[in-house]
Amino acid sequence: MTVNTRTSRVYVVNAGDGTVSVIDGETDAVVATTAVGSHPYSIAVNSVTGKAYISHSFSDQLTILDCASNAVTHLNAGSSDLIAVDSSTNIVYLLGYESSTLKVFDGAGQSFRSIPIGMHQWGLALDEDSGTVLVGRTGAAEVAVLKKSTSVPTMVPTGLIPCALAINAKMERAYVANFGGNSVTVIDTTKNRAIATAPAGNHPQAIAFDGPRNLILVANAHDNIVTVIDGSTYAILRKLPAGKHPYALAVDSDSGNLYVADLAGDRPFTIVDLNGIRNP
Repeated sequence: MTVNTRTSRVYVVNAGDGTVSVIDGETDAVVATTAVGSHPYSIAVNSVTGKAYISHSFSDQLTILDCASNAVTHLNAGSSDLIAVDSSTNIVYLLGYESSTLKVFDGAGQSFRSIPIGMHQWGLALDEDSGTVLVGRTGAAEVAVLKKSTSVPTMVPTGLIPCALAINAKMERAYVANFGGNSVTVIDTTKNRAIATAPAGNHPQAIAFDGPRNLILVANAHDNIVTVIDGSTYAILRKLPAGKHPYALAVDSDSGNLYVADLAGDRPFTIVDLNGIRNP
């Protein structure tokens, strides 16, 4: 799912029926359902241009959804899974696990180029403030760091199976969840180097960062917990129960709420109040 911050619309891909649901963020009502093609997988939106970009499982297709009219356009983009959009430059980044390149789509010129990264890319993050893009390479235990307007990435070693990334734009840091290393690698994105490794629990699956409280948050799918790490000392502050197989995270830094999507169990997600996390 993704959010158009200018219109307060939420866009949710429905893999089972090949549609995107449009939700009014003020009323929580579904205001439109648009057919986008079979097996939509990942979605990202450019809130400036009002275009949403959708990848598809088992397909080389990239779908562009006009958020104003709900009109749909399809392009052949090669195999892609995850998507990130730089709204300031109107550039779309397309990651494919079975591809050896990161595809870069110019939203204005409607053209593609490819940047060699290496096979088994997973985990994609974009720092829109600096234009830095980071791609995890699960098989090589490293993250490719790509600076704005460059086409040659710098490879930064991480723990085993780097599978998810989060950005701290203010401090120019990236946090990498290492599924196989049970750890988090901290990367200085100005110097393109790892500066710390923090313990993270058993098989960290997802990661998020809360700036106001300076917290690194890690979902451990096999421990059924969220590990809370201090963003200054990189020490574990808390281990929070989070339902069965916590799989994805999102933080509302204004309210201090952490939303944890659970893969199994009788509830779809857990909500954690982060405001008192340092004073249990």
